[in-house]
Amino acid sequence: MQTAGAYVDLSPSAKAAVDWATKKMAEEEKLDKLCKEFPGLQKARDNFEMFKRLVENEIDSARV
Repeated sequence: MQTAGAYVDLSPSAKAAVDWATKKMAEEEKLDKLCKEFPGLQKARDNFEMFKRLVENEIDSARV
């Protein structure tokens, strides 16, 4: 006796988005582990994030 089933597929762009997110998650996990092992890398990451926020704020302020 066969049972009927449904098949759902993602569009190519949705597949690409899922692949990108999976890769990005693995990269972030690896970076988190490295930052725990190397405090200087964590400091550089923190500095990068702070500088990025400053630049984004500057861009937002310039648009007003």
